[in-house]
Amino acid sequence: MTMGHSKQFIRVLKILILVLSYGYLYYHFSHRSFSIANLSISANSFFFLGFTLLLMAVNWLLEAKKWQCLTQPIETISWLTALKATLTGLTASVITPNRVGDYVSRMWVLEKSNYSQGVAATVLSSMVQTAITLFFGMIALLQYLSFSKLTHQTMYLLFGSLLLTGLLLVIFLLPKWLSQKKGKIGEAFYFAQHLPKTIMLKAFIFGILRYGIFIIQLWLLFYAVEAPLPLSAVFIGMGLVYGVSLFIPSVSLSEPALRGGLGIGFFAVFTHNESVVLSAIVLLWLINVALPAMIGSVFLWKMEINLKSR
Repeated sequence: MTMGHSKQFIRVLKILILVLSYGYLYYHFSHRSFSIANLSISANSFFFLGFTLLLMAVNWLLEAKKWQCLTQPIETISWLTALKATLTGLTASVITPNRVGDYVSRMWVLEKSNYSQGVAATVLSSMVQTAITLFFGMIALLQYLSFSKLTHQTMYLLFGSLLLTGLLLVIFLLPKWLSQKKGKIGEAFYFAQHLPKTIMLKAFIFGILRYGIFIIQLWLLFYAVEAPLPLSAVFIGMGLVYGVSLFIPSVSLSEPALRGGLGIGFFAVFTHNESVVLSAIVLLWLINVALPAMIGSVFLWKMEINLKSR
């Protein structure tokens, strides 16, 4: 493929990603099963919404710093470049299962010779966030068990999830073995094995801060819809929602319905107002995913993709 044809292909690919992303967003909005207009909104609600939007910016700044940190041994990129890559990846992930588009799109800001390691760094970044989500999800599960009266079937399901999580955590303690395996996960573990420990520590710190922001955002959104819950209840409910969601294959656009359904079930211990729970969770998705994805689409269109190796 010639350089001219490559650039034409990239341009068509950009258009395809943008059309599909906005098409899916429009489809989701036009078929949504909730109405914010039906909620109780006061002047204070705008303060909580504004603060949640501010935390959204901090959230993606932290993700950009995490990715910049992990790619540091590969290629030196600016914080702004990392942010553009992160939001571009979010745009592409909207239309792909389990956010696969994120792995491909981020590498476009790197030199072509670094694409493979760039994908490994992105997979590793995702795995760090997954490990953090599982860890806090297990804490939430232990707290949840003390709040609810569960059937035997539910107990088996929860303890099965606990066992599976334990196995996954053991796997994370065996990077040398996994680094010998083929595929992107093996490459990510091989990449992690050769990273300085300080870089991995920074990545986990950024990931933990992001998780804390997610919980605080949802807590604020419950105040925004005039149905406040204790921060501890939000930690437990959303910890389970995030944890269980990891095991369910999905496309980003289906996440509001998936997490909303899970939220209604898990938050039932704390509130019986299903519409409020669903609305708060969907609002969180709109603020943290839909809005940044639209911003990322601008970066995607303007992005100059490196087609040559140094």
